[in-house]
Amino acid sequence: MINKKLKKIIGITGVYHCDICVYTAAVLSNLGMGVLVCDLTESKELYEMLPKPSGEIEPISYLGADYIRGYDDEYVKDATYSSIIIFADKATPKQFLEKCSDLYMVTGCERRNVEDTSEYMRKTCITMNLIIRNICPGEDRYRILEKAGDKNAFISEKYFLPLDAIDEGYRVAMQYGNAEGFKELSPQFAKLLGKICMRASGASRADVGRAYYLAKRGISICA
Repeated sequence: MINKKLKKIIGITGVYHCDICVYTAAVLSNLGMGVLVCDLTESKELYEMLPKPSGEIEPISYLGADYIRGYDDEYVKDATYSSIIIFADKATPKQFLEKCSDLYMVTGCERRNVEDTSEYMRKTCITMNLIIRNICPGEDRYRILEKAGDKNAFISEKYFLPLDAIDEGYRVAMQYGNAEGFKELSPQFAKLLGKICMRASGASRADVGRAYYLAKRGISICA
């Protein structure tokens, strides 16, 4: 059951994670949650790539969620928002990551990325859910996990997201200012979003499925 009075803060950090954040925010919004995304990355990459109507000031709205640059207590404490998403990178101060009840670290499957991510998690000493994406067919997942530190005490849940041309097409298009929709995401990506949104909202699988169905068609019940 969704408790809209209980404000929940989740974090999405790492690399290759803009699309995961935008889709998660859209689905949570369609669950009836007021969603605020705080872009704490050094370059404000997420905020800058979203479409902005001429003359609109912060927050900007996209698919039912509001987006701001940085962390603003006035917005975060606003009763309008029951779900706060901190969009971060490795330069984001630890104090903001510690606010998250659920934190997702996203990385690519390249050895350098995996090893750097594992070292970063150990240094911050914060428990995170690890998402390793762009796994190619036939890749040895156990070997990748070994490089990530399979016995790393700061890894909670582990998720693998296989390489998919359509998923990558949407992610790259976002970087060029085309954040329009996600109609044909891979089943694996949709499943990952479902897990994130169920944990963040407490909603049932069926309710999350309906919210996702609307969001991927560009429909926002909160618009």
